Amino acid sequence: MLKRTTTVGLLGLVLLAIPACDSKDDDTTPSSSTEASAAPKKATVEVGSEIVAATSKTSFREGKVSKIEGSKVTFEYGTPDKKTNKRPTQTVDKNKVWPIANPYGPKAGDHLVCKVSTTSWHPCVVKTIEGEVIKIEDHYGKAHNVNKGAVLKPDAATQANIKEFLAKEAKHRAFDKAFEAAGKPFKPAGWIPKKGEKIVIHFVGTSWYGGSVVEHKKDKGKVRIDWEGDTWDDRDVAPDEVAPQPNKPMDVKEGQFVIVRPKSATMRWEHNKILSVTDDALEVVNRDDSKRKVSKNDVLPIVP
Repeated sequence: MLKRTTTVGLLGLVLLAIPACDSKDDDTTPSSSTEASAAPKKATVEVGSEIVAATSKTSFREGKVSKIEGSKVTFEYGTPDKKTNKRPTQTVDKNKVWPIANPYGPKAGDHLVCKVSTTSWHPCVVKTIEGEVIKIEDHYGKAHNVNKGAVLKPDAATQANIKEFLAKEAKHRAFDKAFEAAGKPFKPAGWIPKKGEKIVIHFVGTSWYGGSVVEHKKDKGKVRIDWEGDTWDDRDVAPDEVAPQPNKPMDVKEGQFVIVRPKSATMRWEHNKILSVTDDALEVVNRDDSKRKVSKNDVLPIVP
């Protein structure tokens, strides 16, 4: 009996000396549930969320969600009304709303929605990324430096819309720049504005409208003009701000920019580029790639 007792006692000592392996593993290896709880939770669209919403294919507005009904989200935006102290609201599809709390880490070439001022979000393309600085270009071709909190990644369809829109705007800018660089509407050598003569008048930028000469004030170096229609009052302009409207076929060539007589006399003379020239007509194209046939009597060439 004494020998058996001693053996049992020794076994007990051995068992006490064995380390608790399961307990050690729990202390050093984090569980999958712990890892999951540590992952950042993505913000969702809820009542009270600060969001950016697509109000059209390529227009965006910042606001705060006030109501969600099924697939529709209503949000407040802008400045409160002075009388009611309520902000205006707008309702859009829920899939066109993105929480501002979900900033996106972009890459060059991404077509996103970017915050370019206090509350203004515009379509943009990421040009480069330098550290924390994201260099973007908006639809005006203007460059901005922003951070990750100022860019949002919309759904794939909206990204495609933004890409198409930015390409179209870039093409417009290139056309307009080339038109402006080409010069001004043609004037015959030695031309002097005469009272009652039909003319085109420079308005602003590269815009020209129809009108007529009221008086040529040679002593003052001014021409008194009368715009077509009654939208604008008569005014005095410099002689280089007017040119005679065409009254015969103009001598033009392929690739030349022209302004084309509008269907309504009060409308702006349209900017076009000549694609081809025949004996009695021209094929022209505008900044939107819209082509048409026009008479040589209805164009003024743009010359240096």
